[in-house]
Amino acid sequence: MRYSPSGGPLSLLGFNALEEQAYAALLHAPGQTGYKLAQTLKKPVANIYKALESLLEKGAVLVEDGDPAFYRATPIAELFDKLETELRKQRKVAVRQLGARTSPPDERVYRLGSREQTIQRARGMIASSKRVLLLDVFPNLVSELSAEISAAAARGVRIAGQIYSPAQFSGAMLTLRTERDQVLQRWAGDWMNLVADGQELLISVLERTGKGLHQAVWTRSPYLVWSFHSALYAEILLSRLRVEIENGASRRKLLRLIEGYHDRIATDAPGYKRLRSQL
Repeated sequence: MRYSPSGGPLSLLGFNALEEQAYAALLHAPGQTGYKLAQTLKKPVANIYKALESLLEKGAVLVEDGDPAFYRATPIAELFDKLETELRKQRKVAVRQLGARTSPPDERVYRLGSREQTIQRARGMIASSKRVLLLDVFPNLVSELSAEISAAAARGVRIAGQIYSPAQFSGAMLTLRTERDQVLQRWAGDWMNLVADGQELLISVLERTGKGLHQAVWTRSPYLVWSFHSALYAEILLSRLRVEIENGASRRKLLRLIEGYHDRIATDAPGYKRLRSQL
């Protein structure tokens, strides 16, 4: 068997390419000597034994001592359980040593490099939001972020946004855009725009195939974030007002709606108070 991964599934766990090849070969055919494994993978024997020693230190293989010694791969589930336990321990140490340090304010604007990084950033923003979350998100991404949005709503975050296919989150003020079909047809990519607490902004367009990224920008710049918060808030409110007007809402109801959005969303975000204090 020949197995030659490039950045394979174990690379992020500290396995180099040869170690991953050796581990995969032993999973496929357990109980091999180092010499036999070298023949299978067509690699130098010395390199294979070096890889096996490293895998043994990682707990990824078992060895039956003898002359010659025979090697067997640790079951993949057991290996990942061990690695997850070690990662949690390392995380606690890192948080204890580094987490207490206060980072200086960072008002730069950053470009994100991948779809995965952008989705993870969105999840982190939603998970850390405390008071107000604004969103303008296309259907595919609402599905991907549904767990985080539900959790934010459950802990009392005030959520307002416009969406493009039916979706419900308890307590969230989400408006289904009336012209959603035209918008979805007009754009080839998927929008995902978020503002968390008026302090953190993510503007992104992802490929609708679910595989790539057109562009994503993230920042904590107080003025840029609050400017976009205000603009997105106005667009969300406009979408809601259009729906209410089409449904025949009275002038009094429309005014109450505007006041409610203003009090709950526009001025109660920490970013608003932060910007005012700076200026």
